[in-house]
Amino acid sequence: MEKNEASLKQIAQELDLSIGAVSRGLRDCADISEATKEKIRLKAIELGYVPNLAARNLATGRTNTVAVLLDSLSSPYFGMVSEWLIKELRRHGYQTLLMPVSELYATKSSIKDALGMGIDAIITFLVPSAEAVEMARLAKKPMLLFGRYVDRKGLLIFYSDDEEGGKIAADYLIKEKHRKKLAYIGAKQFDFDAIRNRGFVDEAKRLGLLDVVRLEDSDLSSLDQAILRGLDGIFCFDDLLASRTLNRLKGDDVSLVGFNGTSHFYDSVFDITSIESDYTLMVKSAVNALLEAIRDPGDKPVISKFPVHLYLGQS
Repeated sequence: MEKNEASLKQIAQELDLSIGAVSRGLRDCADISEATKEKIRLKAIELGYVPNLAARNLATGRTNTVAVLLDSLSSPYFGMVSEWLIKELRRHGYQTLLMPVSELYATKSSIKDALGMGIDAIITFLVPSAEAVEMARLAKKPMLLFGRYVDRKGLLIFYSDDEEGGKIAADYLIKEKHRKKLAYIGAKQFDFDAIRNRGFVDEAKRLGLLDVVRLEDSDLSSLDQAILRGLDGIFCFDDLLASRTLNRLKGDDVSLVGFNGTSHFYDSVFDITSIESDYTLMVKSAVNALLEAIRDPGDKPVISKFPVHLYLGQS
């Protein structure tokens, strides 16, 4: 027998399984046990089975591929969540196509590039333009926005409570760390920066601290002067910015809070008190909603905001 002549039927006969079970096992579907998947994979290798992807795609009209749009491969948050997305999609038989985008938004051009790759759906970490959403809708490809909220029809949206995160950060710095002069270091190029800042400032005012300093990620040199003026508590837009800030503090008695909880994932790099959500639950919920939209296309928006909590780091 030539290596490329083995078929699903032959594998099924050898293992006394149905052809459907063999097919789903080879696609790593969740309803097939890991032990059975391993038997199927080993038998497929033994018989020299080569899947006919082209025939499968023609039969189903799908490629079992999801594009993930992100604006930075160096972001700890994007890396953390992308890995979970890849694993969860693979568990359902889907492969992932990572597509870095140079703009701050997912544009019509970005969606056109993704559609050209023959994908079934799009996950974006960047807020898509109205034109981008419309292009995906016309192509009948579901689009899911992860980690941010925008008031735009035609999207599946899964995000964490940014405003509550700001409030928790202020509450921790004032009540637990007894800090008296606070600062928020922001990244105003991102829309949800203002939401995190608002929650932080409002809670600080509620607790009696009326003067919260605002610093920008583009000018951390101003941090030195703020510390000289008595700054002792900082909330950063995200953990990457918090890490950069921590490197500048050089032992100063300043308490620091980040956002995204990346210490859970990058334990050898980060050890930062941070605001986080249950991202594994967010990923599973988001992937389930996306796969349902692939199976049953239509304008059925899902908007899900996840609660946040304080992660104290590992030290």
